[in-house]
Amino acid sequence: MENTNNPFFIHSGDHPGLVLVSHLLTGSNYNTWSRAMLMALNTKNKLGFVDGILSQPMTDNPIAGIRSRCNNMVTSCFLNAISKEIADSLLYLESAHAIWANLHERFHQSNAPRIFQIKQQLHGFSQGSLNVNTYYTQLKILWDELKNYQPIPVYHCGGMKAWMDYQLQEYVMQFLMGLNESYASTRGQILMLDPLPPVAKVFNLVGQEECQWSIGSRLFELGLVRKSTLDYGKKTCWADYKKARRWTCWPYREFVLTISSQTEPTSFSQAIESQMWRDAMNIELQALESNDTWSICSLPIGKQAVQRRLVAKGFTQQKGIDYLDTFSPIAKLVAIKMLLSLAAIHGWSLIQLDVTNTFLHGDLMEEVYMSLPPGYTCRKGEHLPPNVVCRLHKSIYGLKQASPQWFHKFSNALLSEDIFLEVDRSTAGISICQRKYALELHSDTGHLGCKPATIPMDPNLKLSQDDGDLIEDPTSYRRLIGKLLYLTITRPDLSYFVNRLIQFLAAPRKPHLQAVFHILQYIKRTLGQGLFFSSNSKVQLKAFANSDWASCPDTRRSISGFSEYRSMANTTCEILWLLSLLHNLKIAHHGPAVLYCDNQVALHIAANPVYYERTKLIEIDCHIIREKIQAGILKTLHVTS
Repeated sequence: MENTNNPFFIHSGDHPGLVLVSHLLTGSNYNTWSRAMLMALNTKNKLGFVDGILSQPMTDNPIAGIRSRCNNMVTSCFLNAISKEIADSLLYLESAHAIWANLHERFHQSNAPRIFQIKQQLHGFSQGSLNVNTYYTQLKILWDELKNYQPIPVYHCGGMKAWMDYQLQEYVMQFLMGLNESYASTRGQILMLDPLPPVAKVFNLVGQEECQWSIGSRLFELGLVRKSTLDYGKKTCWADYKKARRWTCWPYREFVLTISSQTEPTSFSQAIESQMWRDAMNIELQALESNDTWSICSLPIGKQAVQRRLVAKGFTQQKGIDYLDTFSPIAKLVAIKMLLSLAAIHGWSLIQLDVTNTFLHGDLMEEVYMSLPPGYTCRKGEHLPPNVVCRLHKSIYGLKQASPQWFHKFSNALLSEDIFLEVDRSTAGISICQRKYALELHSDTGHLGCKPATIPMDPNLKLSQDDGDLIEDPTSYRRLIGKLLYLTITRPDLSYFVNRLIQFLAAPRKPHLQAVFHILQYIKRTLGQGLFFSSNSKVQLKAFANSDWASCPDTRRSISGFSEYRSMANTTCEILWLLSLLHNLKIAHHGPAVLYCDNQVALHIAANPVYYERTKLIEIDCHIIREKIQAGILKTLHVTS
């Protein structure tokens, strides 16, 4: 019987053309190639020919011929796994050990440069146009390679376990930081979990979110749907059936709406395929150049260009090193309302911090070099310098060090006259309203002389997407809804009714428009109504969550149960954000925040750990609410509606 454990054993499948590893050695990949080759040789029991353990015997030794045959076999495997340019320089080396030593001497580098390169890649790595699976796989490769160069010592003490937990948490943070902004909601829900799940579980949750999106967007991948158009419209096909309320069944109408809508590109390669997006990008670049936002130059020695995404969002810039002042690029309306309430309670003076436009005219105090945007081309007759970058002279919208074009005092008109937001202050508190805006709304719609109404909507009114005739010009309905939506900034009493009418923006009908006119009649009766922030109030957060659409005949069959949980979870996230804002402002909040809900089932699920849901997203939502209740941060109460 043949001894397969003998290193001189040659299997019948071994031959000079055998390829042991899938990737050829090119020089730069020596570390990964050598590791793969050592594993393959160990499998073949031929490591002794490489590390020098099996020395060259004397020529008169009986095993000299066998040893020479095995050495040539290993040498052939080496040459088959090396690029032709490198392999030609190794043909005249006599042994596999000599070839291995020569390659090690030529291409082996110390660990420090590669560790630096890996950490540099991890520092600026983001998802971009990659799908979640590819993005996670590339991150995992970098993590594993870095762990190979910097192995963590194995100890069983508590300190080392804490260090391992910290390292695993860093993986989760790094994975979430690089995700696109389209995953902001899922990322926020995961960050609310305590303790954080392992990175593999986080990847699973984000991957499920991506799969749900792909179900709705799969039709766009079909060439026939994407490239074909029809010259027939509603008026041509249905001229003899004007009185019909429903032309097709629900699945077919949903299909038509899907293939008729346009999708927003997620990468430069997708955007460049559309002439509309090419024109938009050219206009944006021309505007940046005309405003002297940047200048084209070569990257100075010792400087490093920052990716466009990092410059625009400031994810890796450090205060005090890369910039001096920090300003949030976008102010949430709920934050403005909270600050006004705090100003009324504590007697603070009010100063408006606002950005005049997206280019932020102020000059930057720091040197910021940005890599060129994809698709950028120089003007005719000009040539790009070597190692070309953009040096920013003005802040791009979104920079954390957005220049301080601020400090416009609050007065009776908080903002410009085009926005119609009026602010009054007295010793009793601060009041804000949009009376002038409401009058302009009535004037634009021709309802200045309408009869006032006592309620915004009849409580017995049943609205459906199929009742009534379609409006000939749906843009007028959408414009009205948009203006009413802006009016809800100071009129929360209109929020429910406006959001109810938003459901019919796709195909508004005459009953929907009549409901909008009735809201205008109610506004006519309450023109001066707004928000009042009393100076005698206490700092106590109270919120109400409700998404119960069970009474809606169009949506109750699919989302009535799901919406309750999502509404409570979203409200919980908003409460946590407001609590963090109070903490940053050094304002104490005594006791838990109160969350009111009119659904007893949702309250029981949020408080009782026995309940389990069917989908992962609902499970995350329930965990978020339940954990905050157990931590004493949140308190839920039932309220009738």
